[in-house]
Amino acid sequence: MSAQPASAPPASAGTGGGNHADGPRPEAEARAPYKPVGERAVRLAFVGAGEWMSRYHLPAAARLQERGEIAIAGIWNRTPEKAARLAEAFSIPRVYESLAELCADPDLDGIVVVVSRVSVYGVMMQLAGSRCPLFVEKPPGDTPQQAEQLAETFGTRCMVGFNRRFVAFHERFAELVEA
Repeated sequence: MSAQPASAPPASAGTGGGNHADGPRPEAEARAPYKPVGERAVRLAFVGAGEWMSRYHLPAAARLQERGEIAIAGIWNRTPEKAARLAEAFSIPRVYESLAELCADPDLDGIVVVVSRVSVYGVMMQLAGSRCPLFVEKPPGDTPQQAEQLAETFGTRCMVGFNRRFVAFHERFAELVEA
């Protein structure tokens, strides 16, 4: 399945893990000039390569990419082989070697984090230096204290995914609890 926009670099670019300290990354030469987000697809990096990412988030992102709404820019996982497998399966042009490398990518508009609840706090704190807004799958930490710390650290730059929060049943239940 080819879910890359025409302006994206070839799927093999950036996935070899080579050091490009001696010059620009190979994919930089093929990249279209920067355009404001309103004039192009939003460029997202994905963090995590588990079942929830492979079964739900990346397939949905691939559909959005096919419609030109987003561009999947890259993926990182603590197990590089898992990230490489998803990169190949979803035609993701880049596998980041570290979260620091991902945070330093000037072409990103946002980061999607889908990792286990025991890993999310540590991963999110490593992403605190990123200039990008973040979407993190629930729960936002392993404890209430971790969730509170993340909220203080990120503020409105981070949204926690909870797709049932606006279901009528849950809204009515919340009204009953608050009454």
